[in-house]
Amino acid sequence: MNRVSLLAPLVATLACGSNPSVIPAGDFSGPTGLAIAPVIDRDLLFVANQGSNELRAIMLCTAPAGAPTTCPDREDQQLLPAPIRLVPGSIAAGKRPLRLAGARLSAGGVPHGAVLVAGLDTDPKASPPKDALRVIDAADLFAASQNRIKAKEPNYVDLPDPPIDVVAADAQGTSVTAVAATQPPAGGPGTLTVLTVTVDGDSGLAIGTATRQCALDFVPARLAVVPGDTALQRVYVADGTPGGTPGGIGDGAVEVSVPDIPAIAASPIVPAPPCPVTRRLPASDPADRRWRPARSSSALRRKTKRSAPTTRRKRARRTSTSPPGPSAWTTEPGAAEGAGWSSSAPMSVGSRRCCRRRRRR
Repeated sequence: MNRVSLLAPLVATLACGSNPSVIPAGDFSGPTGLAIAPVIDRDLLFVANQGSNELRAIMLCTAPAGAPTTCPDREDQQLLPAPIRLVPGSIAAGKRPLRLAGARLSAGGVPHGAVLVAGLDTDPKASPPKDALRVIDAADLFAASQNRIKAKEPNYVDLPDPPIDVVAADAQGTSVTAVAATQPPAGGPGTLTVLTVTVDGDSGLAIGTATRQCALDFVPARLAVVPGDTALQRVYVADGTPGGTPGGIGDGAVEVSVPDIPAIAASPIVPAPPCPVTRRLPASDPADRRWRPARSSSALRRKTKRSAPTTRRKRARRTSTSPPGPSAWTTEPGAAEGAGWSSSAPMSVGSRRCCRRRRRR
């Protein structure tokens, strides 16, 4: 945990920054997602590098101080190297890897992590190619890096539409449950697909199998799970439907019961059955139920700049209605001292008389 806390500033920069940033021994172009997958004596922190359609991995030693380990200090907090040690490893992740989820698998009592990649990827083995979630075996990648060989090809999980987000249960074992959200390219309601991630006994690689699926009646945006929910009982889906209704569709997020999602039949039903929504968590104020769309900080700054002239007009209007005095008048730019006066609102009769007296003086 101490090793992870030391990298907290780096993790925050990679997660929040959209511009390319450079760190020693490697570069990042448009980092958008983070995930941790455990292997022997270390964790691999994967960073989605969507600007170059790849992943980078940072090694974090996990053994206690003074304990025997296969992770020397010189490798701690370093990028996973490529077979050519002069450059960091570039892990192919398909087109535009956006979101990552780490599956803390184990095989034979040994950590054997995997990473689920959501992006614009397709399954090359399917005919015709289908939208898919890429499953990358972290243990195989680490072994390939150490032995300076090429890693094995990843596995895929076919989905009805491109995945926009993926989450995994906070558990370690021989099987880990994950949930992926998909959305049609043309927009509209999406689907949720429940996956079971395991280590294949024949190939020794991590694989994912779609087991449950349901249809949403809104546009999904992001997914979240409760930390420590090892059985993954609930998943929370942010509602990104534009032009939403306060307290209804487009407002806040919904809670979905994962065990109640219908199982995928031998002949899949199109469209999928509706998702078992437990409750909606609105983001609007219950007192007035005004719908408040999510806005970024940059959008708020633009709104503030646009409203600034209006604020100045209101301030000037209030000033013009105050009794005549030095604070109610402003000298025109370029005019001589006492040569002329101006106000932001029409002057009253009393104000004009005041101006005439000042001009006579």
